[in-house]
Amino acid sequence: MPKAEWQLGFEARASFRSGEYLRALKYYILLCMKVSRTAYFANVVLLLRRLGLNEYAEEMNVTAWNASASILRCFVKSPVVVSLTSYPRRIGTTAVTVRSILNQDVRPDELILWLSPDQFPGGIKSLPDDLQTLQKQGLDIRWCEDNRSYKKLIPALKEYPDAVLVTADDDVDYHSTWLLELLVGHLLRPKDVIAHRGHRVCRGADGGLLPYRQWLKEVPGSLPSFENFATGCGGILYPPGSLHPDVGDSTLFNEICPHGDDIWFWGMTLRNGTRVSLLYETDFRLCTVPGTEESSLWIQNVRQGGNDRMIQALLQRFPEILSRLPPCAHAEAKVSIIVPVYNTASIHIQQCLRSLLSQSYQNIEILCIDDGSGLWETLGCLQRFLLADKRVQVFRINNGGPASARNFGISFATGEYIAFVDSDDYVSPHYIRDLVAAIRQDGHPDRQVAVAGRILCFDDKSQSQSKPSGYEGLKRLPPMEVAREAIHTTGVSCNKLYRSSFLRENGIRYLNGERSFAEDNYFSALVAIYARGRMGIADESCYCYRQHSESITKRIDWAGIQSAALVYEKLKAELVARGLPDLNYWHSAINRRALKDLRYNAKGIDSSGDAMANVFRRFSSRIDVCCIADDKYFLPTAVFLETIRASLGPYTTVSITVLVPQGSFAKMSSLSGQSSEKFSVRVAEVAVDRFEGLHKYDSENSFCMASPSALIKFVIPEIFPELDRILYLDTDLMVRKDLLDLYMAPIEDVYLAAVTDMWMPVTDRVEVKRFGSYFNSGVMLMNLAAMRRDEVPEKLIAAKARSTNFNLMDQDVFNEVCHGKVLGLDISYNFLPVCYKRHKHRFRIDVMNTLYGSSYPTVEAMANDPAIAHWAGSDKPWKTAETLFAEEWREAYRRLEEAGVFVQDEQTVV
Repeated sequence: MPKAEWQLGFEARASFRSGEYLRALKYYILLCMKVSRTAYFANVVLLLRRLGLNEYAEEMNVTAWNASASILRCFVKSPVVVSLTSYPRRIGTTAVTVRSILNQDVRPDELILWLSPDQFPGGIKSLPDDLQTLQKQGLDIRWCEDNRSYKKLIPALKEYPDAVLVTADDDVDYHSTWLLELLVGHLLRPKDVIAHRGHRVCRGADGGLLPYRQWLKEVPGSLPSFENFATGCGGILYPPGSLHPDVGDSTLFNEICPHGDDIWFWGMTLRNGTRVSLLYETDFRLCTVPGTEESSLWIQNVRQGGNDRMIQALLQRFPEILSRLPPCAHAEAKVSIIVPVYNTASIHIQQCLRSLLSQSYQNIEILCIDDGSGLWETLGCLQRFLLADKRVQVFRINNGGPASARNFGISFATGEYIAFVDSDDYVSPHYIRDLVAAIRQDGHPDRQVAVAGRILCFDDKSQSQSKPSGYEGLKRLPPMEVAREAIHTTGVSCNKLYRSSFLRENGIRYLNGERSFAEDNYFSALVAIYARGRMGIADESCYCYRQHSESITKRIDWAGIQSAALVYEKLKAELVARGLPDLNYWHSAINRRALKDLRYNAKGIDSSGDAMANVFRRFSSRIDVCCIADDKYFLPTAVFLETIRASLGPYTTVSITVLVPQGSFAKMSSLSGQSSEKFSVRVAEVAVDRFEGLHKYDSENSFCMASPSALIKFVIPEIFPELDRILYLDTDLMVRKDLLDLYMAPIEDVYLAAVTDMWMPVTDRVEVKRFGSYFNSGVMLMNLAAMRRDEVPEKLIAAKARSTNFNLMDQDVFNEVCHGKVLGLDISYNFLPVCYKRHKHRFRIDVMNTLYGSSYPTVEAMANDPAIAHWAGSDKPWKTAETLFAEEWREAYRRLEEAGVFVQDEQTVV
């Protein structure tokens, strides 16, 4: 069933926010086809640019603004032909497949069912009635030579040599966006064969192909590769000229691959130098038509080895196919497995090392680092394995703890990859093979780490508990957010595989001599920060972890808490020494992890509350905030500061700078008196001469409510050269919740994060409508490093100088200069009570949820409990009580009044 506009809008926005740009593009294209709205086209253009498709983006700008029905023609110039075939045993259910293709959100130019007159001697009249009826709805039934399953492509190649051909199987019910997803994939990779579903071809140590049943099956979406093997049931898109000219030679394919059209077509793509791309961010799930399974060739081709015989015949006839494949893609690289050992029971060492030596992946070295064991049982067991298998090496060092032993192992490892396994743990039979496959899944050197999908925990009583790796939900997050969440989610280092070059080039090591429950977290945090999401997940790999009641991680006392706290402090100091950009962001991520660990492990420890509070206080997260005000805005600014102070979480500290223009410092400097232990206020004077004449302010004709000092926003990156990010807030707002989550938003690839302006759905301003997502500049998390790098302050000032519209002081200019480089935030972070009050009756919740990628049940729910209330309008809470949240603002005012912040000649609240 086609989705409603609001559903598509919600999924488009949510996909965009999570970085699933291909999925978001699909939904926005659908929205453009359903509804002619400028915002949807603008979002398509933005996504095309994010995907690096600038030529298409420019063409969209020129031709597609008012041509929603032909939007795909901006991308796909060739005719799109879907081709399939059937035979008597399947023809009774073929209508189900055909109907699913005719009901696609994007229909092909042609849908052709190729049949053999030898199999249907009665012609059209011998076909089922429902299939004949579908001819009136767009099905074209044609007759051709009987070449079995090859009929789905070979005749179409001859009839449509310049078309984009898509093959389908006659026993699958395809979801409504099946074809659109293939076309979006074609847009991104126009020269590649595109498939929804496929396997990964694997070579053995001898250089030949492994048996078909040992290939990696149904691999997730990947970059184009000769190793990708497209399977026809998911549908395959062939661009013009993608197959070798021999593809249609019936003598050849009947001799070499008589029952393996997928194998033949794969071979012809490789002979032609064409790669296969498997779609990611797809909704495809194999849904076969009931009653068709028994007629498949699966038993003959897979179980009885038919595929392997056809593959060997293909390679013997065309040996150049094998030369296209990377040599021994999953068997050549050596893996160094480092096993720290200290007085481990013989039975546990044996289970550990046997699980490693029996791995299906054989090219390994096992470095057993004996950390000064004193048990002859342990030493003797290691000696027996050393003599039994040349892949085992034993090193004996002075006792320094597992961290020191692992560092020693890293120094002596010779493998391309490194894994850590503790001596009383063990792993699943294909553990290393699956991790290597995951790290090399796309044949891409940027993937630095692979994570085992499962951890199986055992206790002393052999009771087990299966746990996920902690990375499952991170796959689609932006890189910095992946790193932050990885630091917070799991510190385990033994369930992963690392490129050894990655560890060495980035100087990633364990903290030597450390013995605490946080020992892994130092190493794992550095891995997360430098990997930045360049990770693969091996879903089937399982690391089996034995939990002893007497282990370091279980012996929690006050000394252990202090030792763990020291680990995190040393980690933060290490990041300072490395000069890591955006240091405050990473310190906040580490503080969050430290507090999680310390609070969990501190339960039940008999220690004074003050001592524990002091430990926790060491991991408060500092956020940097700035605002702009002049001496006419003293009262609102003071209350604004008080709302931030009152909203602080228990482990958040704020450093806030109030920027004031020349002449306002004398009066505004007293605001620094609001500082407290966790809340530092500084007032800084800024020269505003450079903004002279930028804003032609006319009190009678201009509707601009902001002071000209608001132009100081343009040069905030220059004012704070030591910071990489800062949270800018207008002073006519009230902060109602802790700002740490907002401050930690991932802005690595954008200039700023902001909230789409609530006026956008109800305003008629041309300046707003030309943007797909026009944001309010009253709350901005600014990426100062990126803005300085790209000279954004100069661009803002220049754009303001060119502007001829003075309704707003700075907001239009920020939207113009930063367009396409803005991360959208939830409406909760910049809720406008005035807009809500005046236009509540005009808001539709489906439109609002689409705009913000949210899921509020009603418009009222959206206004219930925002983190920031912003009175961007004339109804200020110090002027009228008839505005939402005014009483909360006035309560903050009363607190300051009782503290003597306001003097007699100061403004008063009406």
